[in-house]
Amino acid sequence: MWRQPPAHAASAQVVKVVFFATPSNTPTATPTTSKTPQPLLAGAISATDSSLIVTSGGALDSQGTIQIDQEFIDYSGKTGNTLYGLVRGAHGTTAAAHAAGAPVIQIVFAPSVDLTGTWSGSWQSVNGIDAGPLSADLAQNGSTVSGSITFGGSPCFSQGTFSGTVSGNSVQGAMFAGAVRVDIDAAGTASAMNGPYSVVSGGACTGDTGTFSLAKAPTPSKPSTSGGSGCQIGGEQQTAPAWLFSLLVLASMTARRRQV
Repeated sequence: MWRQPPAHAASAQVVKVVFFATPSNTPTATPTTSKTPQPLLAGAISATDSSLIVTSGGALDSQGTIQIDQEFIDYSGKTGNTLYGLVRGAHGTTAAAHAAGAPVIQIVFAPSVDLTGTWSGSWQSVNGIDAGPLSADLAQNGSTVSGSITFGGSPCFSQGTFSGTVSGNSVQGAMFAGAVRVDIDAAGTASAMNGPYSVVSGGACTGDTGTFSLAKAPTPSKPSTSGGSGCQIGGEQQTAPAWLFSLLVLASMTARRRQV
């Protein structure tokens, strides 16, 4: 069960509520604050509206989840103070009407995946013609992920830098290469990631959309650095440090000399 965070006046700070669970759950939240004025609903909305306007859109993420009263709402994009692509009654809540002036609270789900590593896979345009290999080297720090992505075979761009966020198992971000911008929205696990991409700006490829899939390369096992010698004890292979092995040899030689 989740509980309603405390109400905030128009002059209050933005409250970002972090959920320590995947987005499919709605547990108790822990609020944190920033210095931006609290966004409010600029006008009343019904239980079925697919877009809404807030008083200060700059305080909210470009896409994500918000809470108004007791309803969670997912949104896919933001233009100025307008949030669009709303999914009403998200994460087990119920869609409802909301009055103008209601506080709009940003919800951030703690990451449930770690994307750090080397990834490889492929991409495919919806035009059915353009496709190719895809690779990425990513590093994740908390809910932030960054690195590089390479689109092999693209007629308009190749490698660029990636920056994005991880919320639960959802990955959202963009690849930049000069004037090129490719938005990525994916679902990830510890070893796989897939979803759609959209070329926001990329010369002749602007407006192109498609899908991609990536698999994480396994982490190579580290070789033993003990430099010791192995022996069988109790049916298991045991490794002794090199200095201990040398000491045993020296003791054995000393004992033999005394016998002679």
